Amino acid sequence: VRIECTVVSSGKTGFVTMQGNQGTKFIELISPFTIFSEEVDKVIEDALKSLTKVAGFFTTKGKELLNAGKEGPLAEARTELGKLRPKVSAAQEKLRKLKLN
Repeated sequence: VRIECTVVSSGKTGFVTMQGNQGTKFIELISPFTIFSEEVDKVIEDALKSLTKVAGFFTTKGKELLNAGKEGPLAEARTELGKLRPKVSAAQEKLRKLKLN
């Protein structure tokens, strides 16, 4: 299978063999949408990795603050971490759903 192609950077046009007689693929068609989708997937994956690190930090600090007592700045920090944890979980879940779609 041969198709006519144009090199965008140079403007040169010619024919390219996409697939040989034995079924070997030499070239695969891509679209700007495919490139965009791959870039978005990478951004989502990076964001998920960052959120995983944040969730791990919250878990570690939460364990450290268990012995903080019921009053004082460490108890307040524990409370604030507890308030933020659901937001991190929700963000992770939203990104996972976005990645599946």
